Amino acid sequence: MKKIGVLTLPTLTNYGGILQAYALVYVLKKLGYDAWLINRRWNADNHSILHRIKKVFYHLFVIRKFDKFCEEYIVPRTEEIDTRAKMDEIRLAGFAGYVVGSDQVWRIKNVRGADYNFFLDFTKDDHVKRISYAASFGVDYWDDNQNPEKSRAEVKPLLQKFDAISVREDSGVKVCKDCFDVSATHVLDPTLLIDKEEYVKNLGLKVRRKKYLAVYILDMTEEKKKIIKKISSELGLPIKYINYSSLLWKWMPSSISDIVKPDVKEWMQSILEADYVLTDSFHGMAFSIIFEKQFLVIGNERRGLTRFASLLKSLCINDNLVMDLDSIDISIVEKDLDYSAIFMQKKKLQKQSESFIVNNI
Repeated sequence: MKKIGVLTLPTLTNYGGILQAYALVYVLKKLGYDAWLINRRWNADNHSILHRIKKVFYHLFVIRKFDKFCEEYIVPRTEEIDTRAKMDEIRLAGFAGYVVGSDQVWRIKNVRGADYNFFLDFTKDDHVKRISYAASFGVDYWDDNQNPEKSRAEVKPLLQKFDAISVREDSGVKVCKDCFDVSATHVLDPTLLIDKEEYVKNLGLKVRRKKYLAVYILDMTEEKKKIIKKISSELGLPIKYINYSSLLWKWMPSSISDIVKPDVKEWMQSILEADYVLTDSFHGMAFSIIFEKQFLVIGNERRGLTRFASLLKSLCINDNLVMDLDSIDISIVEKDLDYSAIFMQKKKLQKQSESFIVNNI
């Protein structure tokens, strides 16, 4: 059995980030590989004493509940790696290959705290398999706000060492070709390789229906508040916010009973039992689809619009993406999605995505 290291963004308090890591490790194990999560954290080298003190308190009050999920469900995994030296030592762990992904591991401006590790720079000239699975650039271009020419030149030879590359968005195929002269395959986000029934069984979720509008918004604005109010009114559903971030409290209603601060499984449960979901999150959208929910996704340009459009296009449900209040068509909101057709298309894409893994590791 091949020992494979999975390298993805640090699993901190991001629901989607944690669940895509869980899904990729789970699927690799299901396909017969000895998959390990390489527990990469951001480099601690330059952190101030104040930052480290804040990190301790943040861990006690916030991160711990997310860590519990990772410790139980994303196993096995290495010890925490938060320095360049520790990352170099991972080569001694006996991995036959490495899988980079998923999520925005190649949005370079967001991953500088891990050097070029997400391009497998630490593997040097080792004779190991190097592949990416559903790696994302986040947007439809090389997103470096410092020195794009320099970083492209440094990343190009690293990507050209890969045995196979797959990306999460169709636009990523073009970025790979235009910027790095490498070919890439478009595959599903790993969370979509697992069906609803498996999530329910593996994580002990409860299949039940409650009458509420689940709202998962990452970047709240006045415009989005108006959209939430409109959808709630049109559907006649009370609102249930399922965000963790305390930054959203100023946007929330005064009734504290309308606000939840869920752990990972509670977050999933809130989507699973909702009557309707409204989100501006990629993985909020993904789990709405997995759990066969009626949903509307608000395009989040700051975080990358191409991520939403690519998945919705591949499943033929483009109409459920809106940009603002004026672009909402209530007939679309009220129209039930045909999940029998969506399921068949998803199954086809799952098969293609799993074939990419099996054929390239």
